[in-house]
Amino acid sequence: MFELGKYNDALSQLERLLKDYPNTVLIGYAHIKESAAYSQLGKYQEAKKHFELASTLSTDNAVMADARYGIGESLYHLEQFPQAVEALSTFIQTYPKSRHIPQAYDRLAFCYLKVKNYSAAKAAYTKAVETSPQNATQAGDTFYYTLAQGLENDGKMKEAIVEYKVLLEKFPQSKLGND
Repeated sequence: MFELGKYNDALSQLERLLKDYPNTVLIGYAHIKESAAYSQLGKYQEAKKHFELASTLSTDNAVMADARYGIGESLYHLEQFPQAVEALSTFIQTYPKSRHIPQAYDRLAFCYLKVKNYSAAKAAYTKAVETSPQNATQAGDTFYYTLAQGLENDGKMKEAIVEYKVLLEKFPQSKLGND
């Protein structure tokens, strides 16, 4: 059901599975799938709850890594940026080989922007690009534009101008560079 985009149906089946087989070895995986369905439905608080359950109930390292990343991702969507910074930073330190590392650095960079830690944001974004070069093209212009705006809003005009120039040099076709 999940793969077909029928998230409510998938949730019903997963809830039934967990009710009928509360001690299944797949408990962590089932909670991960529930979390993913809730995320697709925009219910990030519920997603976070099930990611937390998966991280505590599973002994499978891959499931725990998915769960810990999911917690940070949920906090990001809930706009709980200081908590997201903590969760994503811990995830990156604990699971440095995870398939989620590039996206975790990307999310971490935007969380740092929101809490106005611009140097940490730039460092996290640099790691996002290092771990996955497509991050440079997918969200790079948005990152540099948001960074420059934040610096400008904080009265750091010289630093803002540098970042606006980076935006224009790295992303000359970006619509954001024309603002």
